[in-house]
This record gives sequence, C-alpha cells and structure tokens, in this order.
Amino acid sequence: MKKKSGMKLLFPACRLPLYRRGVPRLCYLLLAAACLLLPAACGKALPPQLPANKGVEIDSTEIQLMAVNEALIVREDSLLRLFAENDTTDFQKHALGFWYKIEQHTNGAKIDKKTYLVIDYQLFTLDNKKIKEERTGVQLGKKELTTGLEEGLLLMRKGEKATFIVPYYLAFGIKGNGAEVPPYTSVIYKIKVSD
Repeated sequence: MKKKSGMKLLFPACRLPLYRRGVPRLCYLLLAAACLLLPAACGKALPPQLPANKGVEIDSTEIQLMAVNEALIVREDSLLRLFAENDTTDFQKHALGFWYKIEQHTNGAKIDKKTYLVIDYQLFTLDNKKIKEERTGVQLGKKELTTGLEEGLLLMRKGEKATFIVPYYLAFGIKGNGAEVPPYTSVIYKIKVSD
C-alpha cells in the first residue's frame, strides 16, 4: 500500500492512517491512547517476589532481642505477682498483664472505647513514691493514656474508684516519661472516675 499524499500514518508498521474520509484526528488519537492505556489500567499490581535463588534469612539479632524482652517480661510479671499478693486486699490479674482492684463499685454507666471521661488519678512507683496527682479529661481510644491505664478504665463504671498495678511494658516502657518516670518502671494508678 502506497502512502497517499496528505495522509499521515499513525502506526507505520500497521498502516493505520491518521486521517481518513473525514474522521477527525482526535478520534484516532483517543482510540490509540485507550488501546495503549487500557491494558495497564486493568491489570492488578502483583506483590514483589523473592528470586528463586534467595532464601528467607533469619535475623539472629532480632531473635536474641525477642528472647531478652520475653525474659524481662517474665521477670517483671513475677515481681508484680509478689507485690499484688503481699497486699492485704485482693487484686485480679487482667489478660494483658496488669493487676487491678475495683475499690468502690457503682451502678454508673459502663465505660466503653469511645467514652469521654474526667478522672482524678494519682501515680506512684512500686515503692509508694508519688510521681503525679492530677484531674484531667480524656477521650478513650485516642492513645492519650498508657495502654494499661486505658484498658483498666474499660473495666470500670462511672463513679467508681480503682487501683491498677501496671508493668512498665504497659505503662511508660523502656524509655520512661522524661524526668517523671524512669525507664523500666512499673507504676500504680489510683483512679476515681467522675460521674
């Protein structure tokens, strides 16, 4: 097929004319763009794959750190168990690892994860040194509190008083909280939830 004068070919290898018998060039361009882009838009991105000659590497440092952390948690849980059992009142252990005692029960509304609360609390170390005393408003579920305290509050009703013994890994962790709470410090919360 010979190229006619005044007619350009869109794809010379395919011999598709860019303009033929009054069909606007724009239609041909849109059709060509759709043909090129449609297969790319329809395909799902596949997850990356390891080459066949690569195996799964075991990070020995990570395994060692996990073992050290597990040993620290077991040690801390043993110490907290002794501390809770030496108290004259009965503490209960929560599945997460903190100990709690509801000291004043009420028939107030049950606290859930989206509740806004006003709480009065005192924060102590295990040797009964007062760290902080405060009245504050908190929105549960917004990570405004330590994990142990937030989970403990979910066990309460409005108007109740409670004591929580919280291990460091559910309180302020390995970094502590600045000058207030040293690293690796388990704490005691004495809480009153306002009505």
